[in-house]
Amino acid sequence: MTDKPTSERHMAIKVVMMPRDTNPHGTIFGGVILSYIDQAGAVGAYHEIRKAGCGRKPIVTVGLKSVAFHRPVFVGDVSL
Repeated sequence: MTDKPTSERHMAIKVVMMPRDTNPHGTIFGGVILSYIDQAGAVGAYHEIRKAGCGRKPIVTVGLKSVAFHRPVFVGDVSL
C-alpha cells in the first residue's frame, strides 16, 4: 500500500461495531469485518470511476489475496 497525499485520500465508510456483530468470545465476527472491507472497496472503486469521468458502472469483488487480523475488534470500536 502506498501513502497517497492527503488531498487524494477519502473516507470510504465509518462503522460502529454493535453487539449483534459479536461472536461467542465477545469480539466482532471476522466475516462482519470482511463485509465492511468489501463495502469500503466498492465505495473506493466508485470514487475512482467518478474521478475518471465514467458513469456509474457495475462492480464486483473478485477476490482478496489475504486479510490478517492482528487485534480483536470490540463492541463500540470504530472502524475507519
